[in-house]
Amino acid sequence: MEINQLIEKYFGSYLPLNNDALQTISEITDFITFKKGEQPIQEGQRHNFTYVILKGAARSFYLKNGIEVTNWFTFENESAGTLQNYRGLPSRETIEFIEDSDCLRFNIHKFRERQYQDLTISNLVGHLLEEHAIFCENRLRLLQFNEGMERYRYILEFEPEILQRVSLTYLASYLGMTRETLSRLRKKIAK
Repeated sequence: MEINQLIEKYFGSYLPLNNDALQTISEITDFITFKKGEQPIQEGQRHNFTYVILKGAARSFYLKNGIEVTNWFTFENESAGTLQNYRGLPSRETIEFIEDSDCLRFNIHKFRERQYQDLTISNLVGHLLEEHAIFCENRLRLLQFNEGMERYRYILEFEPEILQRVSLTYLASYLGMTRETLSRLRKKIAK
């Protein structure tokens, strides 16, 4: 698939792209491959790109008292980037690829410039930000209003792909618990 088709496939799920918007986005987009363990975006640093994963997986984490705390995971046809970088600020998190990954790379500063010149791109940014806000709201509710067992059952029911592709250490951190607690919960459910 050529780059325009990939862009249209990903962004077209939000709203139809006219030819001008498609051309503009393709001018600031290229392919890139990451190896497992690579961290293109690091906490405390500015970064000029965001990524859409075509094949592979990534996670976001930050350090708290020297311990990695996982914020989220992202897989095929999802984005990996930070809003802080989009705003031109240092990232509050590190993005690490947890599988070898093929991605589309977007220059976010050029994307941002173009959103003020093209209504379609501006609307697209609005849709992307709305999706991110809904994700954040759901994630916050999951962590604040549910006990550990309910959080784990949520993953089993609504995000089972995570269980197949993510280490128990990362999963425990994502669920806001220790690996030992996660192991106990898994044993209870298996009985």
